[in-house]
Amino acid sequence: PRPEQPVIQRPPEQAPPPPIAPAPPAPAPAPTPPPVAAESAVDQNELRRGYIRGVSTAVAKQKRYPRIAMQRGWQGEVMLRVVVDSNGNLVDVAVQQGSGYEALDREAIEMVRRAAPFPLTAGMKREELAISLPVQFRLEAP
Repeated sequence: PRPEQPVIQRPPEQAPPPPIAPAPPAPAPAPTPPPVAAESAVDQNELRRGYIRGVSTAVAKQKRYPRIAMQRGWQGEVMLRVVVDSNGNLVDVAVQQGSGYEALDREAIEMVRRAAPFPLTAGMKREELAISLPVQFRLEAP
């Protein structure tokens, strides 16, 4: 008989641990959207300033210095309140602060009426717009 050999038991084979997969990259943080409202407000303010300059230029081209004012040496500034609708049509024009001379005040109002309409600039918000518009009457020295 053969001498008994001790039975050596091997531990059961274990599958090797799965390789550690690299963690999926974390999603990139969403880009921060630009502050649309603030930029839009800035753009609208800039568009409005440009529009007012355009209205002022158009009105100035319509100036007809009243004869009586020229003869009497009247000068001054008329501050007008001009209201245009969402299409740039004149809704109202009124004297906010007069020059002290009715002839100059009347002429300032007529200048606006002759220059109207004032089409809105592309990109401007379509809404009624009220602006203060100074109109200067200065006599040139001969």
